[in-house]
Amino acid sequence: MAKKTLLRDRIIQKSSTLFRNHGYKGTSNKQIAEAAGCTTAALYYYFEEGKAHILREVIHNSISDPARLEDAVKDSDNLEEFLGKLNRSLARDLRHVTDRLSWLTLEFPNLPEEEQHLLQDQILAIHRVLCRGIGRFIGPKTEAAQLAWIIFCAYFGYQQVFMKMGVRKRTKFDIGKFGQKLGRKSGSLLLCIRKRRSFFLYRSLQTHTTIFQDFLSHQHCLDDA
Repeated sequence: MAKKTLLRDRIIQKSSTLFRNHGYKGTSNKQIAEAAGCTTAALYYYFEEGKAHILREVIHNSISDPARLEDAVKDSDNLEEFLGKLNRSLARDLRHVTDRLSWLTLEFPNLPEEEQHLLQDQILAIHRVLCRGIGRFIGPKTEAAQLAWIIFCAYFGYQQVFMKMGVRKRTKFDIGKFGQKLGRKSGSLLLCIRKRRSFFLYRSLQTHTTIFQDFLSHQHCLDDA
């Protein structure tokens, strides 16, 4: 049984690498089997639909597990503590998630519709975890949903800019401290949602820009010191 599990995991791992390097459409079942060191028949034994089935497993493994994320933040007493625990959980997995998720972002238009929906479902599941957690501390569900998207996009934006585009090599930026500051600024974000609903996107982006600028200014001060 252990050997079967190892082979199945190796097929998924090698497929992820091939999909990232050659794209989903540019990767064949034969290439996957050769990379995993097995026959095409063995591949179909574990994955009846071939690479389409494997792709679903790769997608499932590419994003933080919503259940594990919810468990990490479940005992928070206030919104700032919730965001602090969320930050630690996301930051711990961020580098690995970035490597796995980056090619899916680029390849998304070329994925089969069913697999596109699966990836969207994974993102929505994480959003629901955030909504449930934030909803314990603020009232209307619409406000919790909006704040959850702001937080999600802040981390996704960090992943794209600092990890994928390599900006972290040019300037210092501590994602842990950023998460702490985001937690302290959550009250301002919530006030923005309540007072400026019609300008929600503009105001929230403006608030995030201030957080980044303040934090980078602080980092430069430390560098100069």
